[in-house]
Amino acid sequence: MPNIGKDDHPKLWSLIFVLIIALTFCCFVMGQGLNSGTSVFLAGQGYGASLAGVLALVFSIAAALARLFVGPVIDNGKCSLVIIAGIAILIAGTALSAVVQGIPLFTISRLLQGVGFGAATTAASTAAASVLPQERLGEGIGYHGLGQAIAMSIGPAFALYLVGTDPSTNLYVGLALVGFAGLVIALNARYESKWQTLPSSSAYRIKMETRLELDSKDGQAPQPHHSNYIRNN
Repeated sequence: MPNIGKDDHPKLWSLIFVLIIALTFCCFVMGQGLNSGTSVFLAGQGYGASLAGVLALVFSIAAALARLFVGPVIDNGKCSLVIIAGIAILIAGTALSAVVQGIPLFTISRLLQGVGFGAATTAASTAAASVLPQERLGEGIGYHGLGQAIAMSIGPAFALYLVGTDPSTNLYVGLALVGFAGLVIALNARYESKWQTLPSSSAYRIKMETRLELDSKDGQAPQPHHSNYIRNN
């Protein structure tokens, strides 16, 4: 049977969970910073408020559609891959805004930003729920949400500071660097290959142990990602 765990109050703060909170923080600093700073940046470039509103709508629609399409990929066990790809797309859309001008290119950059933000944050929420012990799931999700709330207050302030510097494209350079930090963190938070280090009652570890047991009962050779578990047990 899967190792459900004997401790009624298991450890909440694993390294993987901390990394997931950190990368989510970076994503929300970028997302909120882009939403707040872009309108100020466009005003400084001589564009009207209506353009900022349209581009904000583009971002929101792109993020919503991305959440719909990445769901099946996440369910397929590719959560970390979606996080990494989402952050990379978010960085690309942000960096594009720093080097190009014009309404069509601004629209493309906001589209990329929305897709990247929607994909990365959706997968990050799934990852948090997957690595937390079931006995403390609500508490852990609360801390994960607190990280988002802090980022949503820091992001706009940071963006307004950057857009007020010379040149104002520092807004996108600075936020892209935040995204790069998030990408580095994401590359080290790939819990699918480290599932045996997760809390014993976490959803993903139970899933993998159940799969291992079923493979054993069916007489199938263990999957490659089970090899570490077999050697250590």
